[in-house]
Amino acid sequence: MPTIDHDPQGRRPEGPWPWLGFWLLVGLLWIWFFYFQIPNWVSIAIGFGTGMMFAVWAIDISGNRLPFSSRDKRSTD
Repeated sequence: MPTIDHDPQGRRPEGPWPWLGFWLLVGLLWIWFFYFQIPNWVSIAIGFGTGMMFAVWAIDISGNRLPFSSRDKRSTD
């Protein structure tokens, strides 16, 4: 397998905070949508279906490992 060059000083954001902020934003958008718009239930169902397919895909490619988890730092292979 080829080696990937990377910046040894580079850091990823630690913890769940970027994801929690993202989901807070998504929740606020849904609240705004239902408050100011008339729901189109077909579009909402397609959106939920797309989101579920994305979640299944993400779980499949990640091997069902949690992001930012300290348990995942050790190798499970």
